[in-house]
Amino acid sequence: MKVALPLAAGKPLRLVPRYWARPTLLVSAGRYYDTSVLSLAQAERSMVTLGGKVLKTPKDLLRTQPGLKRG
Repeated sequence: MKVALPLAAGKPLRLVPRYWARPTLLVSAGRYYDTSVLSLAQAERSMVTLGGKVLKTPKDLLRTQPGLKRG
């Protein structure tokens, strides 16, 4: 089924129901970096000792490593 979309500035405009959208973002870029990116890097670099203890690199140290600095 083809539907004609309304135009805004000459481009098709997609209308989204109000209850699907939020006035603010759920996650900020900083929060995503601190929780998701650094947590993944921590998990990838974790080591388990012979006693079964998990050793993780602190996030403060990860932030200074090339490729993990905030962009």
